Amino acid sequence: MRNQYGWVATSCVALIVGASWGATPARAQPAADATLDSLAKEAYARGDYPKAVAAFEAAYARAPLAKYLYNLGRCHEKLGDFAPAAGYLEGYLRAVPDAEDRAEVEGLIEVIRHRLVRTHGRIKVTSAPSGALLFIEAGERRVKAATPYWGWVPFGEAKLVLRMEGYDAVKRTVVVGPGTPVAVELTLGASESGEAQAAPVSPVPVPSGRRAVAATPVESSLLPWVGLSVGAAMIGSGFGLLAMSRSDRDERDDLIDDSSTRPVTYRQVREIDGSARVKWWGGNAMLTAGVLAAAASVGLLFWHGEDTAAPRVGASPAGVSLTWGAIR
Repeated sequence: MRNQYGWVATSCVALIVGASWGATPARAQPAADATLDSLAKEAYARGDYPKAVAAFEAAYARAPLAKYLYNLGRCHEKLGDFAPAAGYLEGYLRAVPDAEDRAEVEGLIEVIRHRLVRTHGRIKVTSAPSGALLFIEAGERRVKAATPYWGWVPFGEAKLVLRMEGYDAVKRTVVVGPGTPVAVELTLGASESGEAQAAPVSPVPVPSGRRAVAATPVESSLLPWVGLSVGAAMIGSGFGLLAMSRSDRDERDDLIDDSSTRPVTYRQVREIDGSARVKWWGGNAMLTAGVLAAAASVGLLFWHGEDTAAPRVGASPAGVSLTWGAIR
């Protein structure tokens, strides 16, 4: 009996030792760099967002904490760099799937993406040979990347510079607007004069989630207001024609009532009645067309207009600064 208990005790000890030996210790969370953390938060507090971005990136390189992804997203949002802002915030949610503020951050991402498609256009830059260093200057936005590049830049003029060792630099200016993404193909190569030649902008179709709109940002924003003006003018004209038709009918009725006291011909009555009918049909047609034009213009305003429900505090290069929580 004693031997039996001894065997059981020995087995339990062996199991405990084996489990302890095979278990891997929990991975320690890297410690934040207090100096960089403080420097970044101070820069953010005084509105020096570029310096805050640099400090938070350095802090994340030393200690890849999820809070730095959130802070970088907020910094880029303040700068109006909506594409990287949304990317950092999405990275934060991937790093912390059960984050307590998940619903809040998802709402912020949704509003940022809403702003992105209304203030930025997509651009695709390819080069031959590929792997060249690309610099893009578009408004307040500065991009440094390797080709092929696919990203977002603010509406308007975008200046491209392509560099690669052993080749002359290639420069190009394009206009980015809403709707169809801009596709640019640049060729690095020396001509007979020793200067690099850039290939023309390529009509290569780029996948787009929205219908192509061949318009500049200014034209796109004015179109709804022009439509509203035309619609209002047509509605006013329609009411005017209906009033004239009513007046003609009253004249016809008065003429018929006075037929007992003065001579009235059937031709007179028919002419007045015909005029009233033409004006009635014309007024209704103008009213219908005006209402349709106004409705279409209101739809365009909602499509191209800004999201007035998004909270605003102060201003940034893109004209908006959102407020959701504080940096960590």
